[in-house]
Amino acid sequence: MTVKIATIGSCVVRDNFNTKFNPYYKEYFNLVAHHHQSALPSLMSNPTKFSKVDNYNKTTKFRKQHIQNEFSKQFLQRLKDTNPDYIILDLYADIKFGVVMFDENTYITNNIQYKYLPELQKKSTLNIYENFEEYFKLWKNSVDELFEFFHNELPKSKIILLNARYHNKFKDNSTLDEWRQNKGIKCLDIKMMNQKWDILDNYIENNFDVFKINMKSDK
Repeated sequence: MTVKIATIGSCVVRDNFNTKFNPYYKEYFNLVAHHHQSALPSLMSNPTKFSKVDNYNKTTKFRKQHIQNEFSKQFLQRLKDTNPDYIILDLYADIKFGVVMFDENTYITNNIQYKYLPELQKKSTLNIYENFEEYFKLWKNSVDELFEFFHNELPKSKIILLNARYHNKFKDNSTLDEWRQNKGIKCLDIKMMNQKWDILDNYIENNFDVFKINMKSDK
């Protein structure tokens, strides 16, 4: 009998349940629902519509599903329908992207992969770096709503928080900074980004009953 799994997060969670990386996972786990790289204020906000422009029509099936999930906000209903044994969560999207603001009840993750959509043009954005206090307040409200949903609608599901972090070194001892410089891409302030990630993870750990998977060590 397999364990039913749902994921809310980035590839560091999702790829554990991908046969390209873990060819025998289906012997043990059934991935019943997954929501990819969505900031929590987006996940918990109202649905909105988007235009299926040329760039959307030309993109992959996976990316189309990603965009549809972002705008429809149907993932929570999918969780109710599938009733997973475990829900694994990471906060990469809140650290990486932030949100596009439609109104006080409607947000979309500010992901460059679909910023071409007309509905996202000329909209205000909010992220954890440029306005920490405002984003953190919005984010905490969203987390509180999410865990209230877990408590009320999925009382038997266990929640696992995966403490992922940015790292600068590759296995060959080269660095992400070197790679980005060679590509002409701006370097990331990894130390500062991880400090913000600590704050978000700590809020969840201190306020809710979660299991943890610690990926903060260097190796």
